Amino acid sequence: MEGSFVDKRSLCFLLTFCVAVSTAHTQDLVERESGVWVSDSLGIELNRLSKNRMIIRAAESLGGKLEIITGDQENVQLAYRKVARTASRRTAFDYIDLITVNLTTTGAGSRLELRAPNPPPWDRETESGQIEAILRVPVDIEVEVQATYFDIEARGPFRSVSVPASLGRLSVSRVSQKLELSTANRRVEIRDIIGEIRVSTSNASLIAETVRAVGAQASFRNEAGEIRLEDVEGSLNVRNAFARTAIYDYRATDVTTLIRNSSGPIELNVLEFSGGQLVLSNRHEDIDILLPDNVSAYLSLAVDTDGRIETSGLRLQPDLIQRDRLSAIAGEGTADVDASIRGTGNIFVRGTRKDLD
Repeated sequence: MEGSFVDKRSLCFLLTFCVAVSTAHTQDLVERESGVWVSDSLGIELNRLSKNRMIIRAAESLGGKLEIITGDQENVQLAYRKVARTASRRTAFDYIDLITVNLTTTGAGSRLELRAPNPPPWDRETESGQIEAILRVPVDIEVEVQATYFDIEARGPFRSVSVPASLGRLSVSRVSQKLELSTANRRVEIRDIIGEIRVSTSNASLIAETVRAVGAQASFRNEAGEIRLEDVEGSLNVRNAFARTAIYDYRATDVTTLIRNSSGPIELNVLEFSGGQLVLSNRHEDIDILLPDNVSAYLSLAVDTDGRIETSGLRLQPDLIQRDRLSAIAGEGTADVDASIRGTGNIFVRGTRKDLD
């Protein structure tokens, strides 16, 4: 009888142990591709957004993708998956168990926290822990994101979006008051932006469409990557190096715009220019400016010894003509266009009047 009692206790212990082991990993994992393990889809919801503000924080040891979508709703909805890149399924379970997600309401606003140990248990050179998430929020809110290694796509309308320090790809649309984006070595795309704008990256393209600078100069910075702005209005401060800077369909009214480049061409297509100042400078590359045929501006153009200046399609009254300098008046000369090049490079100023070519 005693031996039977011991066996029953042992059996009970084994059953309890097996249940504990089986429930230690409450999620199943699917190998989406070789060495990439993905959890089931999970979800969290808040009944309402606090302070009309969403704050997002991710651990430095985590990476992934975050999509932020606005909708006609008062609550906050998060759907996400955990991802582990590692060779072993068992190790993937261990890594995923260490990744946690928390969505709460605080005095400063609603807060989403994506957590993982620091330092992480995974070898960063060959492994990773990640989160892929879709966050649905009300329209016209403020969003602040600190998630260094996340690719972020945000589709508004938002009141403001701030991603001040990132190493991921950024794509943001429909912001009505303020936008601040800074990343490195990754592409940035913005669309339908109004207000105060500061955007920077490096070694990748910076693309902006339908931009209205209000309240301050819109700042765009890049290095070794293209800057391309289309359908732009307001005061600009653009700086680049070692890549093309192109601004199309630009409207300027009583503003000062600075466009600076080095070792990369500048292309500026101006649709409207009714007062103010355009200042362009370059080193070792060309400047190409297209102005409307009814422009009223004073042009001051200067190149270095190996450059040349060409104008066409504009009715100009020369003020100064030298081999490397040209000053001239178009119309009443109410605005200013200053363009200069140091080193090798040419300046081309063209108007839209074909009969003057």
